[in-house]
Amino acid sequence: MVDAEIVSEVLSGNSGAFRHIMTKYESIVVSIARRHVPPSDVEDNVQETFMRGYRSLPTFRGDDLKPWLSVIAIRTCYDFWRTHYRRDEVQLSPLSKENEAWLETALAGVASRQFHEDKERKEAKAVLQWAMGRLSAGDRMALELVYFEERSVKEVGELLGLSTVNVKVRLLRARRKLRGLLAQPNVGQRCDR
Repeated sequence: MVDAEIVSEVLSGNSGAFRHIMTKYESIVVSIARRHVPPSDVEDNVQETFMRGYRSLPTFRGDDLKPWLSVIAIRTCYDFWRTHYRRDEVQLSPLSKENEAWLETALAGVASRQFHEDKERKEAKAVLQWAMGRLSAGDRMALELVYFEERSVKEVGELLGLSTVNVKVRLLRARRKLRGLLAQPNVGQRCDR
């Protein structure tokens, strides 16, 4: 079935037809959520995306739901960060047996060089995550979409409902704030808290 036909069927009262949309686009919505929200919140974010999509079906114009649902998914992620802004909780999972064995080997010196490189990479990632957590939701999403997903400023503006000028201002402001945060003394120790 073509997307427009499924939408027509849902709008005419067959709400069960929406399952076809969910099945067809679940992997895309999950992929977007995995890139933008913590793993523990992916499922809720995906569910919220489809709920918003269902409620917004009367506004759908076109033949292809993929870009339309992608915008809803990104905006749902954006809203997630606005409501969970500056949540300091970092969930840590226990090490698996395999990871414990590797860690023991690394600490014993067998893989010390690789261990130090991995440690530095993880520390850099933790510092970046800490700094990104101090940005506003809009600044954070703009940075992620432009620099991590390599989307154009125009596309980010369309996804977030902003003008290209506003996206550029957010990017400039976010880069300045990140530079300031990363230049602070003992920034690595603050991330461990």
